[in-house]
Amino acid sequence: CAAWHACNFQNAATALRKSFRDHAAAPSDDKLAAARTAWRTAMDEQSKMELFQFGPVASTSIDKYHGRGLRTFVHPWPDVNRCQVETQIVTKDYQKGWDLVFPSSRGLFAVEYALFHPGSDIACLPNSTAAQTWATLTPEQITQGKNDYAVAIVDNVVALSLEVSNVWAAGGENFKAKLLAFDGYGSEQETLTVVAWSLLYPEQEVKDIKLGPLAGFQPVPPNPETPFARVEVENMRTNLRAFRSIFQGCGEGGQGIGFDDWLVSAGQQQLATDILAALQTAQTAADAFPAFSQATPEQFVDMYNAVKPLSNILKTQFFGSASPLNLKLPASAASDTD
Repeated sequence: CAAWHACNFQNAATALRKSFRDHAAAPSDDKLAAARTAWRTAMDEQSKMELFQFGPVASTSIDKYHGRGLRTFVHPWPDVNRCQVETQIVTKDYQKGWDLVFPSSRGLFAVEYALFHPGSDIACLPNSTAAQTWATLTPEQITQGKNDYAVAIVDNVVALSLEVSNVWAAGGENFKAKLLAFDGYGSEQETLTVVAWSLLYPEQEVKDIKLGPLAGFQPVPPNPETPFARVEVENMRTNLRAFRSIFQGCGEGGQGIGFDDWLVSAGQQQLATDILAALQTAQTAADAFPAFSQATPEQFVDMYNAVKPLSNILKTQFFGSASPLNLKLPASAASDTD
């Protein structure tokens, strides 16, 4: 399933590269619209990939055995930084190598900025070198700088998508075989646990980061996933559908092998049924939810509360001391009692 999603993202990234290059070479309203559509498609495919954060795609903090953090270079949210994007546009350090570019200024976020933020303002502090240099540029030079950086970024995103696809390819790293052999993880239990941590995305990213601040349950400023394109609600809907594909199965309607099958084998059919029911509650609410920019605080509270039952059942029954599959919580979630 992860391999299939990786292939789909690779195709979407390749299409985005073509559309953006066409637009950058000879800008027009039609080409801009086509590039924006291609970006939305790539973002939707990445929103599915978000639920498969294990192996080389994951960070070392999630998968200490095989993590290489590839996902972070494609979709760095929530650790994004607009000023760092604008700094790259000014300094062009990216031309010297990606090792000189912070992940917070890379990936789909940087392309989104180029496509959906037409302004010539800058987010960096006025006394910063980047802001002072920016002030000397004409609007045309700023637009050209945005496009130049975004062209380099889309090329890099395609290269990363190929690397992720190669992770799963039988003729490449063949990571599926490594998973099945528990290679590096040491045991079947540890392998299953690390893969299962992907299922906490609705708890940590959707509930706590995407919804929590807007619902008033997290004492931090909102951190929108797509601040310029504003497709947060579409991403949330896709995240929840992707949860079904890893928990229940990747086929139509959740057909295929998933964690629900392990629960049934462990005599926990009711728990599998309860998790799917909680997922459906969250999915139904998400499908009916308006664009984040149009939602009221009360609607965010309702959406948060629609996701919370799924979050709670995962943390208290699927994971933890009561887990029928002996799945431990990661350190990042074990101390969260919300």
